[in-house]
Amino acid sequence: YFALGVALLISYTAFNILWREVSVLLDVSVDERTLDRIRHVLLSFPEVKEIKGLFVRSSGGRLFADLVLVLEGRDFIRMHQLVDHIEERLKEEIKELDMVFIHYEPTDGEDLRIGVLVDEGGSISQKFEKAKELLIFGGSPERIRELPEDEKVLSELIRSKGLLVVVCGHHPESSTAKGILSQGGVFVWETDEKNPYKALKEVVYNLCNVQNPDKEGKAYRPLSETGQH
Repeated sequence: YFALGVALLISYTAFNILWREVSVLLDVSVDERTLDRIRHVLLSFPEVKEIKGLFVRSSGGRLFADLVLVLEGRDFIRMHQLVDHIEERLKEEIKELDMVFIHYEPTDGEDLRIGVLVDEGGSISQKFEKAKELLIFGGSPERIRELPEDEKVLSELIRSKGLLVVVCGHHPESSTAKGILSQGGVFVWETDEKNPYKALKEVVYNLCNVQNPDKEGKAYRPLSETGQH
């Protein structure tokens, strides 16, 4: 029996050593204690309202985290800054973390409103002040015609609509107009896309931090042919 006990002890020790070596070489899930450390860091940010997804794997002695968070706020720029700050804090507190991928959703995601400035032909307006219509998606959709040509007045109109993002070919040239939008938490999304609906898809997919699976999209249809009047 003594010999059997020694053999079992040797086998157990050898298994633990082998498992540690294999774990270094292969992708394995991490222990609950490490996950708790990550949760603790995430929830130390008051803007983090929910951890919807938390997957961490170990490979080659390093950790790789993939997170899905619900964040409070609707300012696109500040939310991206917050995500960068969260990533930095995680790497500071958990030295083994090599890469962190954070996908986020705003708490008021269902109420997010995105505006698209279009020209008289129904394409994305290349100049902010030359836009003829403002299409608003999300919440209560709107279509505003006969926009003011003054950038300041147009910016005040956009801010009054509670938009998260306004899509256009270029930012307004006026620093006053830029300031009005910035103070209202409105992010100007510049795009080379001509089709307003493809541009909208581009914004939505980037807001969700996922890759757009439909690179080709559908054939462009002028706004007058979309059925929206």
